[in-house]
Amino acid sequence: MEVWDTVVLTLPTEKTGIALRFIPETAVLHTPGKANGRKLDIAELGTDGALLGCDELDGELEGTACYRTVSFDFVADQPRFTAENWISDPDRNTEPKIRADVKPESVVTVKAKYKNTGSVQQNDVLFRFDALPRCTSLVPGSVEVATSATDGKWERVASTRQLLNLGAFAPDGTAYLKFQLKVCDRPSLEATYPHNWEKGRLFLSPNLQVKVDTQNGSISGQPLSIAVLGPNQ
Repeated sequence: MEVWDTVVLTLPTEKTGIALRFIPETAVLHTPGKANGRKLDIAELGTDGALLGCDELDGELEGTACYRTVSFDFVADQPRFTAENWISDPDRNTEPKIRADVKPESVVTVKAKYKNTGSVQQNDVLFRFDALPRCTSLVPGSVEVATSATDGKWERVASTRQLLNLGAFAPDGTAYLKFQLKVCDRPSLEATYPHNWEKGRLFLSPNLQVKVDTQNGSISGQPLSIAVLGPNQ
């Protein structure tokens, strides 16, 4: 004999994705007999099932008085994460900024943060920062990361490639990225951008964004702008 039932779960939005996962060893028999409250030997759903019973788990179900129900526990897992980036002053503890006003040949320090805010582990978390403003360059040896694997301390990344795989992060796991960009000299700026310095600062383009790629999607931080001051500013 086979018995089944259904339940309907409503999500907040169509784009909300969750995974229902059966919690092992939570299947419990409910019956007026001596077997009431006994755990069923079900490690995972989709197996051959388990024997029921009224007084023993022997598969014997006699009489209408021996009704029985089975309860299971499920957990709703959902992958979520956040991505932030900001411009940091390397010498002072100042508030994070989304714009830097600099002179030609200045060095700008950028930081970014990833956090796993969901309920499942995320593997192969990538930091990507390849959309650099024109007439800037990544300072060799300036790329550093800080994670639980580095005990929260900054650790230099030997490679200067602009795609970093930081590995796996459990729920609440975080990763930080830090790197520096150098702005080119004024002649190179003037050769790259059509700009009248008498009108003030030059905004470099495109805006800088640090992107986090995961198996569950991608998120970019807030666009960061770099403005080069004019000779009289």
